[in-house]
Amino acid sequence: MRTNGFTFISPIHEMIQSLDSEESRLKMYEATVEYGLNGNVADFSEDNTGLSKWFFSLIMKIIDDNKSRTEQIRKKRSEAGKLGGAPKGNKNACKK
Repeated sequence: MRTNGFTFISPIHEMIQSLDSEESRLKMYEATVEYGLNGNVADFSEDNTGLSKWFFSLIMKIIDDNKSRTEQIRKKRSEAGKLGGAPKGNKNACKK
């Protein structure tokens, strides 16, 4: 599923910065952006320690949680918007 964006929060950055090599960090940044925008999961099978795969699973969880939270807020606001403006009889809503 392609989206226009995702929330890249500081814990994701801190996790990626803790990786030891520049190559690992670059691959993790690219994997994070690809997952956040397109939902594609990167292949970290060449990592013998499994650390990259573990890090990426945490990053995916953070991104998924943020997207879910954002969608819940969007739905809630959409429903509230369908209710209309100020209640009838509210003098604050009167135009002068």
